[in-house]
Amino acid sequence: MQLFLTAVGVVLSFAATGIYIVSIVRGKTKPHLFTYLVWSIVTIIAFFGSLVSGGGYGAWLTGLSGFFTVVVMVLCFRYGTKDIKPIDTFFLIAALISIVPWLIFKDPLWSVVLATAIDVCGYLPTIRKTWKAPQSEVAAGWALGTVRSAISLVTLGAFNITTVIFPLEILIMNSIVVYVIFWRRRVKTSQRK
Repeated sequence: MQLFLTAVGVVLSFAATGIYIVSIVRGKTKPHLFTYLVWSIVTIIAFFGSLVSGGGYGAWLTGLSGFFTVVVMVLCFRYGTKDIKPIDTFFLIAALISIVPWLIFKDPLWSVVLATAIDVCGYLPTIRKTWKAPQSEVAAGWALGTVRSAISLVTLGAFNITTVIFPLEILIMNSIVVYVIFWRRRVKTSQRK
């Protein structure tokens, strides 16, 4: 069953990323460069932390998500928003620093916990941007990513803080982004009437 759910998660990852990339290339979605720089770093840290902590198939879904995050980050250089604030730079530096505890303590738990906290902060530039311009994000990609995170949780080989915290955080934060997209679109539509 875990293998089947992992396959479903892989399909959802490809679908979510495909929808998102098509929207980016068409100019409908403007991803935030620093958000994706932060996410690229912390998702890879979370992947390796979960992998060495027995995450199993669920860890591999996080790794696939990390790969797709890097792809979107590369697209940000050409298609993304350039609305970069000093706080965005802080989050990027914090993401780089999150590697240090793992190197010092040889324990992935603290790096994954720190990376997860920084990942939450990485959402803030995108949420801020989406609040102002809800049409700049595609809800379907975020929603599919939410479902993929739920599958990642279910397919974990071991359930401990190191393996659970990151996919759970992504599930919650993606849900918030989807809510902001729909709520702000509705508010903006009612303001135009």
